[in-house]
Amino acid sequence: MANNFRTRSQAYEESENVGRNLSANPTLGDVIAARYGRRDLIKGALGVAAIAATVSPLALAAANEAHAQVASRFDFPELEAGSDADHHVASGYDADVLIRWGDPVLPGAAVFDPHAQTGAAQKTAVRLQQ
Repeated sequence: MANNFRTRSQAYEESENVGRNLSANPTLGDVIAARYGRRDLIKGALGVAAIAATVSPLALAAANEAHAQVASRFDFPELEAGSDADHHVASGYDADVLIRWGDPVLPGAAVFDPHAQTGAAQKTAVRLQQ
């Protein structure tokens, strides 16, 4: 068989067209073909077309408008996006920190520095867990 591909991409795409089911089991395509005949697929396509015809863009727009009128349960003022050392919470709400990112969870664990991760520090953490 001659190699008629100009690029690796074309060769790879063609390799996807080769079946890879080395067992005697049927492929997914075989299972689908055995379960659904051509008429069943046409009936399904007609059903989808009927549903698409009855759900018009106007009905979808009315549903979106009705959904927009429902009051939100989250009626607090939006917090300004940012990243700093403080834990910001909307006014009228409170939050308790259970554990912060980088807090040691094992006795004797090294101080966590997200900018200086090393394999040695990770091995130490694994040894501490065992």
